[in-house]
Amino acid sequence: MNKLPLIIQATAPKELGAGLLLRTEHPLIIGKIIQFASYPDMIQQLNSGKFIVYSTIPGYSIAIVYAGIMGRGYKISGEPEAAREIQTILDEFRNWYIENKIEAFPSQFKRYKLD
Repeated sequence: MNKLPLIIQATAPKELGAGLLLRTEHPLIIGKIIQFASYPDMIQQLNSGKFIVYSTIPGYSIAIVYAGIMGRGYKISGEPEAAREIQTILDEFRNWYIENKIEAFPSQFKRYKLD
């Protein structure tokens, strides 16, 4: 990813998760950061079929899930190539989030760290 994602910190409502990440070049993919209460809860939720594509943060009960695409005139089909493109973008979000949030502010993520 050439440009940093835009982060929108969520304060309320809880359904927004911990915030949103927006890719700043096309396709304008939106990723939602979800902090789960526990690892089993995370696995259960991610395997429920509710989330199409997601990327988990290794060692934490945190995931970044696909939350849509912003803008008009650009659509992502249900083709496998589209899912791979979204997965690549979410993995870039994950790497950015680890480096710029979790590693920069480890105390804020202690309760989500897996023992």
